[in-house]
Amino acid sequence: MKSTRNYPIYKVNKHAEGLLVGGHPWVYENDILEAPETTPENGTLADVVSPKGAYLGTGFLSLQSKIRVRLISRNANDTFDADFWRRRVEYAWNYRKTVLEPDDLSACRVIFGEADQFPGLTVDRFNNILVTQTLSVGMEKLKPVLFPLLAEVLRADGQTIDGIYERNDEALRAKEGLEQNKGWFELSGETHPDSTQTEIRENFQDALNDGALHLLASSSGTDEENAAWVEEIKEVFPGVPILYDNLSLGVSCHIGPGGMGIGCAVAPDYKRV
Repeated sequence: MKSTRNYPIYKVNKHAEGLLVGGHPWVYENDILEAPETTPENGTLADVVSPKGAYLGTGFLSLQSKIRVRLISRNANDTFDADFWRRRVEYAWNYRKTVLEPDDLSACRVIFGEADQFPGLTVDRFNNILVTQTLSVGMEKLKPVLFPLLAEVLRADGQTIDGIYERNDEALRAKEGLEQNKGWFELSGETHPDSTQTEIRENFQDALNDGALHLLASSSGTDEENAAWVEEIKEVFPGVPILYDNLSLGVSCHIGPGGMGIGCAVAPDYKRV
């Protein structure tokens, strides 16, 4: 039996219906046939229905974006309370535990946007610190509920989480009507670390220790900015060879001027002892 629906309804065309039924997570502005007469609050939840009125999913409404609705569920019986989001976080974390070695869990991507059904949210773990980036207005409004759950779920699994740091200094936020910012997210009753600096161990650590690690770097800034960035890398990784090129790793610099990408490579004949 379906739960009572109290969300604003957006009816989409056949094209969008086919995409959503096929698993696509977004509803575009141009595919909407009918919208509520009274404009809902930006970032609220909204139901999406087919041209014949069949339920297709529920998602976050974004009034300033071409992506008008970002789906979070296709189940009409879901209740979007704290327990719902706790289950989502637990599922994402448990999935990482199935695909990563235990030693790799201290430095990994905990939540990867739509892939984990958290549209517009990225959460990376660096040892005892979670670093988040929020690029949708719906997720922005959910932070007071969701971010404490992130810490609770990982801590309940024996993980040490001392703070959550937001990196919302991203121009894409403007498309959602959001301002850029960065800083610590305040967890109720807790203090955060004095610094974001922490120590992690990844697969390249042994190669670094043995002098077999090389760095690949690319950025799309000015010549002066690029040179300054390379010097910063050298300070953090003294003695490690750096291959810099404006084109290599270009795919990671797609956001335009100021974009940066860095990668690691190990000497082909290196064998970890």
